Amino acid sequence: MAKKLQILLGQLAQITAQLREVLGMELSQVVMDSGVLRFELAYEVLWKTLQAHATWQGKLVQSPRESFKHGHRSGFIQDWSTAEDMISDRNLLTHTYDLEAARRVHARLTDYLAFIQSILEALQKEEI
Repeated sequence: MAKKLQILLGQLAQITAQLREVLGMELSQVVMDSGVLRFELAYEVLWKTLQAHATWQGKLVQSPRESFKHGHRSGFIQDWSTAEDMISDRNLLTHTYDLEAARRVHARLTDYLAFIQSILEALQKEEI
């Protein structure tokens, strides 16, 4: 299982780099859409990475929220409030695409990127 976790960590690092890149671009509709999409991808890989970590530790985690809770209990997630906001924003974007909602979420992507990066760095320090 450690191999799967290592692969996911690599994917998460790549996706966060891509998100960082798009957040550095001049804002346009296309750049905003790209940022939102990369956020959704980062979210998906992040929860699956936390799920793989839980499985590696012998714990059963089946949903994104359970994965984030595992990350919080394991000390990878320090700020539970940001985790909840991120879960809500991702669900909002996935279930209804509203341009104004996308703008609000896009405005928070820099904070979410830092949050995801901090989890990634903590996971990379773990002996896997």
